[in-house]
Amino acid sequence: RTTKLFGVEVAAVGPTLKQIQNINPVTGRFTGGTLPDYFPGGEEVTVKVAVNPADGVVVATQAVGVDAAQRINVFACAIMNKMSVEALSQMETAYAPPVAPTLDPLTIACDVARMRYVRKR
Repeated sequence: RTTKLFGVEVAAVGPTLKQIQNINPVTGRFTGGTLPDYFPGGEEVTVKVAVNPADGVVVATQAVGVDAAQRINVFACAIMNKMSVEALSQMETAYAPPVAPTLDPLTIACDVARMRYVRKR
């Protein structure tokens, strides 16, 4: 699901957190830039990841900001293939200062969720 409200892109894949509250998902959220801090023109994007606490598999994701839908497309593939948050946090993304940061907000959001998942086990 994706839309644009007042110029802000909003996207999600998987059930809402309310729909999966019975599994008490572990979540991770991060707001970061679409470009490195030192490179002009970057904008913010926030990514939130929900993980099944039983096995560490990503079950839902939400994003708000520039290129939110493109980041959600990555998670749609991950959810379809039952990827763990650990695998996603180790994923290497394309990097070039004029185009993308070294660590994408989607990867860092997965790192946050992974750390919380590990602590909860």
